Amino acid sequence: MPTTHPGSTSPSIPAVIYTPDIPNYARTLSDAEHTLIPYNVSDPTVGLISPTQTTNGAALGQPVADGTTDIVVGRRPISDCDGLVRDYIAAGGEQIRTEFMHDIQSSR
Repeated sequence: MPTTHPGSTSPSIPAVIYTPDIPNYARTLSDAEHTLIPYNVSDPTVGLISPTQTTNGAALGQPVADGTTDIVVGRRPISDCDGLVRDYIAAGGEQIRTEFMHDIQSSR
């Protein structure tokens, strides 16, 4: 069964793993991916549409991405993480979740 990696968008096209300057990179990464496959969780929103995500998703996600980067590089404390999530939910994340949940229920 072909699998995808984070850079791939199609479950039917296997990812190419090749980095010529790192010996055994492809084999090591492939082995790691095969070890992790049993722990994979499918994204139930693949193929579904959230109008809010489509129109505002990038703008809503940018503060989360920026805040996460700030936390990782030490510009902000990790305790700010909960606030990033709260702000995302309040700004439209809850609406996105609601729209996806509605589509998931409708598609069953």
